[in-house]
Amino acid sequence: MNIKHKLSALLCAILPASFAHADNTKINANGTIVELCAAAQTELKQNTATLQFSFESRNSDKRQAADEVNRLVDAGIKKIKAEYPSAKVISGGYNTYQYYDDKGKAQGWQATQSFSIETKNLTDVEPMTAALQTLGLSFNGVSFGLTREETERAQSQLYKTAFDDAQQRLKWMAQGMGKTGTWQIVKIDATNGNSCGGNMPVPMMAGFARAKAMDAEVSRPNLESGTQNVQLNLWIQARIK
Repeated sequence: MNIKHKLSALLCAILPASFAHADNTKINANGTIVELCAAAQTELKQNTATLQFSFESRNSDKRQAADEVNRLVDAGIKKIKAEYPSAKVISGGYNTYQYYDDKGKAQGWQATQSFSIETKNLTDVEPMTAALQTLGLSFNGVSFGLTREETERAQSQLYKTAFDDAQQRLKWMAQGMGKTGTWQIVKIDATNGNSCGGNMPVPMMAGFARAKAMDAEVSRPNLESGTQNVQLNLWIQARIK
């Protein structure tokens, strides 16, 4: 996997004396307190997908509308579980309600059910979609992302990268102040509540597709995953002696 690291840091408390003034710089007998932010990020290939499907039926008889939805959705879910056992099916909403014309006159009943499919096998995304479209189910979109395990693995590596970068900057700051080059970190905030600047990445979202006729096999759609950034911010307060 080709991983690219991008480092950035902002000096939030500018150094005193010959340096520009900053309100949150504190000088006392124990040293000078400074704050800085170190950020590290890496770009990873997305490795998970969530597909959204639904089916709706209209009929003058409420029971028949519900029956058609139940049969078709059940057939689709059974097909996925049989042919793609590693995929996870998650039930969505289910609604049955009366619908009306423009004049407010009741026309019949509509039943609608939705569900999603989560998979880590991205090569299954296109054939699964085509298979369910062939049954007549509506494909409402797919989102690609990173698994929690992959995100946590990347963040664990970024901690060291960001911390090493902060240590180097503290060394430069101490030297610039004419200090002996010693410092003590008194606080680290790694909650990601504060950003070092810039916007967090938005996961890539695939386009939408609609089901074709039930009596014809649907060709596979072109649904490709992308990349996603994982970013870590460390706000550090240190005492330079």
